[in-house]
Amino acid sequence: GVVDVRPIQGLGLADPWLVRPGDRASSTLYLRLLRRDQWGMPPLGSHEVDAAGAELVAQWIEGL
Repeated sequence: GVVDVRPIQGLGLADPWLVRPGDRASSTLYLRLLRRDQWGMPPLGSHEVDAAGAELVAQWIEGL
C-alpha cells in the first residue's frame, strides 16, 4: 500500500508520492531516509543517515 500513494506530508515537493516507481526524487519514503529532522526516518535513535540502506531503497524504487 505504498506504491503510487499520496503521502499525508509532502515534504515541500510539488508532486509527492510515498513511493513513485522509477523516481526516487518524488518518493517521500526515500527522502525521509536522508533526513535527520522531525520528518526523518527512523524518527528516534538515529543521528546518521544509513547510506547503504538509503541506496538499497533507491535501487528498489528505480527498479519498480
